[in-house]
Amino acid sequence: MSEALTGEDLAPYGWNGHAPEDWAPDLAAIKRAAAEPEILPLLSARWSPRAFADVDLSLDDLAPVFEAARWAPSANNQQPWVFVAASRSEDPEGFERLANCLLPGNRRWAPRAPVLMLAAARTLRPDGKPIGTALYDLGLAVGMMSVQATAEGLWLHQMAGFDAGVATGTLGLPEDVQPVAMIAIGPIGDAAELPEDLRGREISARERQPRDAFVHRGRFGG
Repeated sequence: MSEALTGEDLAPYGWNGHAPEDWAPDLAAIKRAAAEPEILPLLSARWSPRAFADVDLSLDDLAPVFEAARWAPSANNQQPWVFVAASRSEDPEGFERLANCLLPGNRRWAPRAPVLMLAAARTLRPDGKPIGTALYDLGLAVGMMSVQATAEGLWLHQMAGFDAGVATGTLGLPEDVQPVAMIAIGPIGDAAELPEDLRGREISARERQPRDAFVHRGRFGG
């Protein structure tokens, strides 16, 4: 096992000059993925907090994160991802519209994040034919966003707990744009500010199933 991650490892750029462990020094080691063999530090450092720092974060601050999505791979370079985002400090009305899409469980904590965002996928090509890989391509884009955010000292928490119908109507999505996930973005905050039943999950080590549970050699079950 290698030594604990440093600011140089995690945030070569750093949002507002801060490395991730500046926001949550006790969590840097706890939340690091126990990867064997080791993986890139930015990948092992990524996780999904619920406690976010109360800071002003603009969409311009997220330009590198959106740029990472821009350069994600997609089938036939169709780039079907769509993001609707709002900063709490610069667009409170837009932020409230996004917050109102959340289901009650996520509404308890997610609106404390500086930025909320809907991740959606355009499902039809200009000629009306379906984009069969739209959801896959969106996932690739958000995956690249999450790594870039970690490099910036920012963190994403992706949520399935939202009302897609409300999102479509409230945010004015066209029929061929499918809402897929809500995302909270910001620097890590203080877990003590979370509702009591969520604090333990915030500070516990992460777990994953073993590789041989999902890697099949040559055929399923192989």
